[in-house]
Amino acid sequence: MQSVVLIPSLNPDEKLIKLLEGLHSIGIKDILLIDDGSKQETKHYFQQAREMGCQVVTHAINLGKGRALKTGFNAFMNLYPDRPGVVMADADGQHSPQDILKVGQAMEAQPDVMVMGCRDFSQENVPFKSRFGNKITRAIFGFLAGQKLSDTQTGLRGVPKSAMPWMMEVKGERFEYEMNMLVECPRHNLKWIEVPIETIYIEGNASSHFNPLKDALRIYAILGKYALSSFGSSLVDLGLFSLFTKAIFPMSFAWRIETSVACARVISAYFNYLVNRHVVFKSGDRSSLLRYVVLAVCQLLLSMGLTGGLTRLLGIDEIIVKIVVDIVLFMCSFKIQQRWVFAKKETRNKHGEYAHRFRRENRPQGPEGEE
Repeated sequence: MQSVVLIPSLNPDEKLIKLLEGLHSIGIKDILLIDDGSKQETKHYFQQAREMGCQVVTHAINLGKGRALKTGFNAFMNLYPDRPGVVMADADGQHSPQDILKVGQAMEAQPDVMVMGCRDFSQENVPFKSRFGNKITRAIFGFLAGQKLSDTQTGLRGVPKSAMPWMMEVKGERFEYEMNMLVECPRHNLKWIEVPIETIYIEGNASSHFNPLKDALRIYAILGKYALSSFGSSLVDLGLFSLFTKAIFPMSFAWRIETSVACARVISAYFNYLVNRHVVFKSGDRSSLLRYVVLAVCQLLLSMGLTGGLTRLLGIDEIIVKIVVDIVLFMCSFKIQQRWVFAKKETRNKHGEYAHRFRRENRPQGPEGEE
């Protein structure tokens, strides 16, 4: 396996050494450990890892699993510039050496995708908390990402090197980072594939950090901001229309209402564009405005055509038809803005300026760690 195994660890025990021994037994020797500010009494495990040939990067204090993974990505780009990527694995024995190898091999076969090691949640040994939480996040996440994922909680992931520069800029320093990473993938055009892995729970998964409510809210956040942006734009549109009709254009002006509608709609649409660009999707360039205009015009024409056509065809009240049509267009518009209007340009690969910058500026000196 050409990929490097990345293991963030906080206060490890014998399970870490057993994992390293298991990896060595199947020929995996390139292992990068991140000590996330572990207690002094656990430091000897990292020393054992060094003696086994592992690279160990140390955080002076506990900074969180998200920061540990970012430190690992940075160290990887410096230490292993010619390798295809890393396989993220936990230090507590939840991921078997064979599954780590399986994920690494899958990523090397498809180096431009992320590989997700996914568990079977239908098995009896899966704790209720994990089964319930996965059902919640899986449904929501499938819509937002535009691609299904059967195990949103998995920590066993193959991450290609080309994705690491932008992944190091994803928000989140602790366990929320792993979910944030997934939410960001569609905006960077990073697809993933699933590889089935063994379902292992240590001590009933008592130490699991997964919180179904928090993770569901985290996924809902972008959709909520989008809805608030649209609602705010509607208020701007209504307020400006009232201002134009009542205070700016004289009553004697023949096209007072039509002109007021047009002016209010243009200004509110630009307001909506700015909010979506800088707050909701946090991406976009000058060309995104043109794409937004094209989308807005198409959405307006579809709303007019479908509302009128379905009202005549079905004989239903036009208000009901318009509400249904606009809800459907609202969701479609969200996906189009996410995947096209405000989609981020693909991150440069290993020969690009990102990788060069990180290798030049960030020589590992014992940065950051896990959980």
